[in-house]
Amino acid sequence: MAFILPHMIFRWIYNLPFNPIETGAKYGFHTDSLNLFFTYFTQWGSYNIFWYAFLIVTIFLFRDLMKEKYRGIILSIGSLIFAVFLVFSFTNNYQFLLDQTTINRTLIVIMMSILYFYARLAHDRLK
Repeated sequence: MAFILPHMIFRWIYNLPFNPIETGAKYGFHTDSLNLFFTYFTQWGSYNIFWYAFLIVTIFLFRDLMKEKYRGIILSIGSLIFAVFLVFSFTNNYQFLLDQTTINRTLIVIMMSILYFYARLAHDRLK
């Protein structure tokens, strides 16, 4: 937020749209986004096995994840996943969830962060 806030304030001061395709923007909850997320995370796409592995490893490492040392990172990962949900479910970026153009690229960024963190956690655990 610290990096994006000045940009958002600038747009607000000069009455610029926050969304480049704001004409015809429809904000609000898109009810079928939950079903689409579930489908993309579990069935379609080339990354669906990652989310199964993420769930299994999270359950396996739950005690380690709750340590004070990792709480900030867990909060960050949870915030990233929640932000993706908000952006693709409540804004007109929903169209990119429908046709899977941007959602897959967005999930790659999150997945790399999760992989890095879990690799560090595994390394610390093996010490």
